[in-house]
Amino acid sequence: MKRQTIKLDSIILTSMLILMLARYEFPQDKNQGPNFPYQEFSSRAQTAQWLLAYDWAAWKSSDIVLKAPQTELEKLGRDGALLI
Repeated sequence: MKRQTIKLDSIILTSMLILMLARYEFPQDKNQGPNFPYQEFSSRAQTAQWLLAYDWAAWKSSDIVLKAPQTELEKLGRDGALLI
């Protein structure tokens, strides 16, 4: 148990040292904000929101179809047979 604690402590200390050195090794320009691709992020966020709405509609549609009477499900053909 003591050996595991020492190993874990050394991993944590080494990680902290690496993070501190990286902070001084790669300083950011004080006059410029972080280099973040906002336009690309915004575009992807809009796509993700659209996919979320589409997925929600698909789940709701399948729930409604499952509540249909058996005779209606049979009219759907092969796809309806998968729901039975």
